[in-house]
Amino acid sequence: MTDKIDLEKYKKKKRTFAGNTRDYRTQCEIISDKEEAIKYLVEFIKDESLSEKIKNILNDEVPDYFWINPSSSSGKYHPSDERGKFGLVLHTCRVVKIVDDLCVAAQITGSNREELIAAAILHDSFKYDLPPGNHHTVKLHCIIPGEQLSISDRINQSIRTHDGQWGIPDEWQYADEYQQLLHYADYIASRSYVHIRIP
Repeated sequence: MTDKIDLEKYKKKKRTFAGNTRDYRTQCEIISDKEEAIKYLVEFIKDESLSEKIKNILNDEVPDYFWINPSSSSGKYHPSDERGKFGLVLHTCRVVKIVDDLCVAAQITGSNREELIAAAILHDSFKYDLPPGNHHTVKLHCIIPGEQLSISDRINQSIRTHDGQWGIPDEWQYADEYQQLLHYADYIASRSYVHIRIP
């Protein structure tokens, strides 16, 4: 006879991965609940002040559609599980996870890492334009966060260039390699064959 698993006790257990302690929340539990998604995203930022700032931005300044819209408005791009409800927040979680791994591989630490993670969290926050939003991705979504959110110039510049050569002409030249890493992470996460589990 198999013992029943105490699911609540199991969920409360902690695990450590790449220096971060996380619980056993499922991907669905994270992306379908704004509070859980914010918790998942900001726990990548080690600087408490910046973490709190990004948490407040996500709670108060990011459009409501960010938490429910698909990542691909056309249905042509991104993994299949990002093309429906909660797809944009799932894509964002994946980009942040990839940026975190790239920072480990490239030995990027300190404020460089922290600001890059923050930019990854906010990079598509206005993908469907200013609220209430459109039905399709807007080309200017790289520029809107810098105009709407209270973020540093460095975070803003990383967001402005995250679409690389597909972004705004004359806007995508990288000021440093950190901006390039965000573009690479976003590009990798948007490939239809890439299915990265979170947490």
